[in-house]
Amino acid sequence: MEARTGRRCWAQALGGRVAGSPNLAAAGGRRLVLVGSYDACLGALDERDGTPVWAIEAEDYTHGTPAVAGEVAVAGSCDGRVYVVALSNGAVVARVEAGSHVPNSPAADTNLSVVRTYEGEMVAIEPRGGAIVWRTTLPGSAPIFSSAALTADRLVVGTRCGWLSALRRQDGAVAWEFRARDAIDASPVAAGGVVWVGSDDGRLYAVSLSDGRLLWEHEVGAAIPGSPAVAGDWLVVADADGVVHGFRRRP
Repeated sequence: MEARTGRRCWAQALGGRVAGSPNLAAAGGRRLVLVGSYDACLGALDERDGTPVWAIEAEDYTHGTPAVAGEVAVAGSCDGRVYVVALSNGAVVARVEAGSHVPNSPAADTNLSVVRTYEGEMVAIEPRGGAIVWRTTLPGSAPIFSSAALTADRLVVGTRCGWLSALRRQDGAVAWEFRARDAIDASPVAAGGVVWVGSDDGRLYAVSLSDGRLLWEHEVGAAIPGSPAVAGDWLVVADADGVVHGFRRRP
């Protein structure tokens, strides 16, 4: 869709439900739209007209949003694997055994990609070749739908038992934990030394990235199942009742 007007530019039918958001990447002189679907496919479409460019097949649903890590896409599947795929031609670089199905979206940059399994294990992968760097089971392990926020030295993730955990990027050791009053299915966002995350307890939390200290919280009145969006001085989040809340940083 055209961002300025909302006009539909094109539509492309896929083979199954699309539960995760698409992602954008550049390869071979063109822009690609990466999308996973419930027909077990991860595919790339041409951004200009939606023409299929390539597709790979997993053995179960691709539920989350594919991540981009340099020249590869990284996607978790409910078949218990993480797929590393060359953006240029869709060749599978690696199939990594995660140990349990991966219903969320990888967090990735050119040096590290981290997925969270449904059983509560964090798996860090070197995205160029798919080698596992470390694995960590979170304390008080519970099913995880939240995707991690990846920073220069931390990754932060929520769990269904209400913990927000920050792990050290280099080895997966726990740096700090913060407890909400209910499940955290929403993915946290980290920027400017602050982590923002919503919970099923109906609160939006702002937590210090360095030590997990609560900076402030705001009760919106309904569960927050999705991630906040941060842009400039604004933070926007939607609740389960369909109400959109906007917060502006004080000067």
